[in-house]
Amino acid sequence: DRLRIGCFPGQTRMVVAEAVKSIRRTDSRLMLQVIEDTDDGRVDGGRGLLERLRKGLLDIVLAPTQVMGDLNSERLYDWEMVAVLPPRLKVKGRSVTPADLDGTDLLLSPEGHLSRTLVDDAFKTARIGYHVFHESRSTEVLLAFASAGLGVAVLPSDAVGPSQQGVPFGRPPVSGTHSIYWRRSASSEDRCSEVLESLRAVRERRGLLSTRSRP
Repeated sequence: DRLRIGCFPGQTRMVVAEAVKSIRRTDSRLMLQVIEDTDDGRVDGGRGLLERLRKGLLDIVLAPTQVMGDLNSERLYDWEMVAVLPPRLKVKGRSVTPADLDGTDLLLSPEGHLSRTLVDDAFKTARIGYHVFHESRSTEVLLAFASAGLGVAVLPSDAVGPSQQGVPFGRPPVSGTHSIYWRRSASSEDRCSEVLESLRAVRERRGLLSTRSRP
């Protein structure tokens, strides 16, 4: 019997892989299956994953923080939108705003994705238009275009690897949190406890949650 974890690729990079590694280092007999969600899940904000959790098709879900009164939840880590700049582009300060990117070619996720909606909202608030040079569901494609100097990729921080650090987007930065969700029952709590503790340990070890976001 496997314990099934539903998540997005960025969440695997941030916490899940390290948590699974920690469990495998112990004498645990727990069998884990990590199920990364499809593109549809990125558009619906993880609601599809949470519905599969309710139906018993998953045991633990990592998804953007949202009110789910029928499920147990706990905040896991903060994220923010970042701009990955091409080598030739220099900006003043430690963050960039829509005004800083006025007239710059942007590399974005397709419409409907949460990251694209946040970019849209930021530019609308600033009353500035923007030009999309390329859009893709693939983070790797957008980062490759940025590295080639073809534009600025604006993405969630957990989608960007250590080799391409981004500059916070917005002042204050556009940000949010991801949470862990599991079903409300004693049996679920007991079954998930080892994974939950491992995820919490990664959170604490790496300082992934700000004081304001702590559960």
